Amino acid sequence: MEKYLTLMAPLPLIIGVVIVLWLSKLVYQRFCSYRLTCELTENDNPAVGLYLSGYLLAIGLALLGATRLEKDISWHYIEETFFHLGFGTLVAVPLMLLAGVINDRWLLYKFSVTKEIVHDRNLGTASVSCGAFIATGLILMSSFIGVRTTWQQDVVAILATYVVGQAVFLAGGFLFQKSVAYDLHYEIGERDNVSAGIMFGSFLAALGLVMSAAITGIEAQAQTDWLFWLMRQLLFAAIAGLFGIIVLLTVGMAMAKLIFWRVSLDSEVQQKNAAVALVLAAVYLIVGLVIQAFAGI
Repeated sequence: MEKYLTLMAPLPLIIGVVIVLWLSKLVYQRFCSYRLTCELTENDNPAVGLYLSGYLLAIGLALLGATRLEKDISWHYIEETFFHLGFGTLVAVPLMLLAGVINDRWLLYKFSVTKEIVHDRNLGTASVSCGAFIATGLILMSSFIGVRTTWQQDVVAILATYVVGQAVFLAGGFLFQKSVAYDLHYEIGERDNVSAGIMFGSFLAALGLVMSAAITGIEAQAQTDWLFWLMRQLLFAAIAGLFGIIVLLTVGMAMAKLIFWRVSLDSEVQQKNAAVALVLAAVYLIVGLVIQAFAGI
């Protein structure tokens, strides 16, 4: 009987997560400038669907961290788990909405993300936004896992890691643009190039894996000057992020030469070759996972 109770123990948490995802969708629907349900069901807009999927997946990742990734959940810990779930919801949903604004204003700053996904049904733009959301969710998941001594330290650490993560993503976007021979914003925004969007979005998601590895475990550990110690850890995370950018770009270019040695990767992307982009996306994600595993996550 105890084994059956153990199997059933996660059910309340699963129900709680489903409710939070539903509420997160309602919050997004309240603040977006278009009719979400209409785009998803009447207009059958895949770009909006992909954008919303990235947003919800990122919320789910953050909630996994907020509930401390418990593997042995029992009825005794349900109350505490739901407390963490509520706290994670209150923090993650506003920060994810803010991440969407950052993506629109600074990451893809040469065009309107909303216009591209709603009016142009641009899957390239949606792919970038999806990757950026997932990367942010990974960072929030890791920042929640660190155990502090007070809720004030929790909030400070989460907000600080979030800011550092967004800054690294913007730096990654700038360096990614410099590493390719085509105009990234023109390809995604003007030509609706799904291939370019997949490449950039997967790069951001892989960078999120690297950042999550660097951030996981930022905790007090009885430090007397916790804030100073936190700043040192954030500096390490920023350096790790820059290292990740360099490694991902370098390995990506090297693998492109090895796998597609007879053709130019940039030319294939400009020809909207999604097949090539998907292969390189897998390379980016595998490298991110290797770095994460090496860090012991």
